[in-house]
Amino acid sequence: MTTDELLAVIAELRTYDHEIVSHKYAREIGERFGFIAETSVIEPDPKGTFKGTSLYDDAKYARGVGAADLARQICHYLNVDYDLRGEGGTLRSCCDNLTAYLKSRAVSGGRNTSSSLVSCLSGFHPQQR
Repeated sequence: MTTDELLAVIAELRTYDHEIVSHKYAREIGERFGFIAETSVIEPDPKGTFKGTSLYDDAKYARGVGAADLARQICHYLNVDYDLRGEGGTLRSCCDNLTAYLKSRAVSGGRNTSSSLVSCLSGFHPQQR
């Protein structure tokens, strides 16, 4: 797996601001980074809530994880620091720091030495959610 392919995954995840990533997709990403992503059953907030979770087609629940939470899980697994902010800010901070981490590994020659990063994304197509 090249650094550019890994960076493409992080860039794609960064675009999922305030989105829920499905259980299947989250697990796929996690496994490719060498860990099992944690997901849960998500219920929408009551209608009329100013801010909160809403689901498509008035679904009663969804199984998955918020994109910011998934990015945090990747950061924790790879031991990458990030700033804790609101959902969007945390997502951007995690993804930006993961990008810097991956680029620094490429410069230091480590881009193809970590088994958790080398084969983690083979067959991954960022547009599949």
